[in-house]
Amino acid sequence: MTGMNTRVGKRTFAGIDVGKTKTAAAVVTEEGRIISNAVIATDLRDDGVHVIENAKSLLRKVIGESGHSVEGIGVCWVGVVDTPSGRIEYSSIKETSGKDITGIIEKEFSVPALAGDDVTTPGYGEWRYGAGMGYGTAAYMTISTGTGMSVVKDGKLWKGSHNIAGIFGAMEVYGKGNSIESVFSGKGISELASNALGRDVSTAEAFALAAGESGPCHDIIDRAARVAGSVVAGTQCLIDPDVIVIGGSVANNQPGFVDRIREEANAIMEPYRFKLPNGLNVVGSALGQYNGILGAVGLLVQRLDGR
Repeated sequence: MTGMNTRVGKRTFAGIDVGKTKTAAAVVTEEGRIISNAVIATDLRDDGVHVIENAKSLLRKVIGESGHSVEGIGVCWVGVVDTPSGRIEYSSIKETSGKDITGIIEKEFSVPALAGDDVTTPGYGEWRYGAGMGYGTAAYMTISTGTGMSVVKDGKLWKGSHNIAGIFGAMEVYGKGNSIESVFSGKGISELASNALGRDVSTAEAFALAAGESGPCHDIIDRAARVAGSVVAGTQCLIDPDVIVIGGSVANNQPGFVDRIREEANAIMEPYRFKLPNGLNVVGSALGQYNGILGAVGLLVQRLDGR
């Protein structure tokens, strides 16, 4: 998709989104328009020892293909990231935990950099450039390999006192041993379906098998929608955002799943219909796989502009 949009704004930036499955990079304008982009599989050999070097190579590729100099680089990294220091506090890509990723990128490219995590950073991207744009308070829930949530209020990303606001995956549901993540994350759905059928079942296959009117995968996806809906309803009650955006690879790639979650959440919130006559404002991601990149760039622009 390189060169998908060649309109250039006043300033251009690069961004990279490093996940456990894929690594994507792009050069974008400060208005969020993509100039060049590329995606590679994340190399997890040897606990990910090659991931940072591969990320730098991919950034060099998209910057070179864009034909533009960049004024900064935004980084979205899987795990827990302390944005002020630029340090990856924890990542499922083990060799990157503890790394000063901001310092590494700034040294390599001689431009300012900013790093954030793979849940809150996409949420900021949706607020600034996507489905949350124009709202005072926007919550973002990702349903991908894992699950999580972020909140942006009046342009400020809320990460909590310990950088763990919205990391709800380990919370228990329906009894001990059943975590939120084990019920409706991509990994959880795949594991439940594999155990039920006695063979390896991908998340995509589980959804395909669930299209029937009965069977274990139908029940697994039905439960996933109900639990995700309860999290959405709980978010509305606790935070009362203007909009809740749902993204991530599972939400983005499974048609109708966001609609089912919205229906479940509205059913739970029925006692409050007098407050929400039109139902909850729950929408799918507008940026898809680019919300992490655009979120990291947007946060960097915010910092550089002192806002």
